[in-house]
Amino acid sequence: MGCSCGKSTSRCILIIILMIGLMNIWYQCYDIRVKGLLFRLTNITERTLAANLSLYDTVTMEKNQKDIELTYANSTMKQRKVNEDVCKDRINTVAFLKVHKAGSSTVMNIFLRYGDSHRLNIALPRVPKPKEKSGNWNYLGVDTFLQKKRLIPIPQNESYSIICNHVVYSKDKFTEILGQDAVNIGIIRHPASHFLSGVYYWHVLDIIRKRIKGDNDNERMSKYLKHPDLLKRLMHNRMSFDFGLPVKYFENDTAIDEKLKSLDKEFSLIMLLEYFVESLVLMKRILCWNLKDILFIPINEYSKEKGNKIKLSPDDIRNLQKYNHADFRLYQYFEKKFMRQLNKTSHNFHEEVENFKIVQETVLVYCKNKTNDQFAEVLIIKETAWNNTFNITVKECKFMMEGELYLLWRLGKKAENKYHHRKK
Repeated sequence: MGCSCGKSTSRCILIIILMIGLMNIWYQCYDIRVKGLLFRLTNITERTLAANLSLYDTVTMEKNQKDIELTYANSTMKQRKVNEDVCKDRINTVAFLKVHKAGSSTVMNIFLRYGDSHRLNIALPRVPKPKEKSGNWNYLGVDTFLQKKRLIPIPQNESYSIICNHVVYSKDKFTEILGQDAVNIGIIRHPASHFLSGVYYWHVLDIIRKRIKGDNDNERMSKYLKHPDLLKRLMHNRMSFDFGLPVKYFENDTAIDEKLKSLDKEFSLIMLLEYFVESLVLMKRILCWNLKDILFIPINEYSKEKGNKIKLSPDDIRNLQKYNHADFRLYQYFEKKFMRQLNKTSHNFHEEVENFKIVQETVLVYCKNKTNDQFAEVLIIKETAWNNTFNITVKECKFMMEGELYLLWRLGKKAENKYHHRKK
């Protein structure tokens, strides 16, 4: 298209303005489509998704990378070099207390992946042999402290680096396995949501329905919480028990106070499920790990819990607080400590959290659709103020999405073969 200026100057200007306007409209529509592909995949049918996956390498990553760069551009942290932080050496000797029904399976996968990728000795449970009783074989201690006989043994001149399976916490037992310099990390959640999560997962509600009369589940639950001794005490201070508080001290405030003070000294971080991403970034800083090390895909999300129909009333909460007194004390204490830790963070912690969310979303989209032929074999995450450039492979996606028991079995077999080979 052309026009000779002079007498036609006004017409040329009008044409140019119209072209610019059309280009802006096209760009906005294009940008909306890209954002839809990125952040609204759950609302797109599989057929539509497959038709648009070819956009992934050329469009999706560019869009997310722009978001990352924008976060970086708005940061007062721009002058800080990549990975520069208050820590200098990464910490490889870590105990993660896997608390029941607190998002701990997802965090466990992070530690297993880290240990495996860095060729560390993980304190793994012995893999059951064929025809051998295998109930709770994945525990390092079934409702008790760590039992060395349950571990896959390692050569005498080597040491364990990571604990992350279910076990009741004991400072002495953890120190015996990992040594004095290990960093302890734990996780908890609000006692009300923790209680309901356990109620669904362990089918406690089915027991209550059979033994307590009521017009609906809410009424039955209210009756149970008023008189929990009517049944065997179910989901009774489970988090406190996992942290090593004996059952006989559940109602003893003096013993609870002493336990909380001990845990405060012995744990570098107790994560809150309600602040999961913030907890991971805080853990990353404490351990001097990289952003890639803390990536995750949610594991063990129980479908019945998502469809939770039980709503605890204020009276129910008060009764639950009496019933799970120790758990409420535990949560209140470490919620306050967690907030103090967040307030002490420097180097634009919240901007790092936002950056992590963007990268996490990108990896989640890639991994959950990794089987499509149009997806690249490697996802490249570019450098930002908070991470170096790194790749995510299909193999790493599969690791993050692998079922807990099969993953432990696979890593256990791998460890047995490795240690057997070293003995030769």
